[in-house]
Amino acid sequence: HVLKQVSESSWPAQDEANHQVTLSSLLADLTARFGSGSQWMLRQSYVNICHQIVTDRALPLEDFAKLLLSPLLALRQDRVPNVRLVLARVINFQLKYHGILSTFTL
Repeated sequence: HVLKQVSESSWPAQDEANHQVTLSSLLADLTARFGSGSQWMLRQSYVNICHQIVTDRALPLEDFAKLLLSPLLALRQDRVPNVRLVLARVINFQLKYHGILSTFTL
């Protein structure tokens, strides 16, 4: 819920750029540590975190697509079947439902 708190926080207008930098930095760190993690459990957790972000609408869908979709879909090639299975469920039950994949070629 940290991401939701960051994205929903009331920021003064002059801090909007700082807010975007902080959010982008947080998501880049999340992607680097989890999405590209050396342990399959980290990568699977990344898929689950992305699923929760979409489910909770913690980010606008456009921001999700811009910041998280590409690294998320890169896990389609993961060497661990469990990671690919969880990703397939997220794609079928969330991303397609919300139309997030409409501009992305699988």
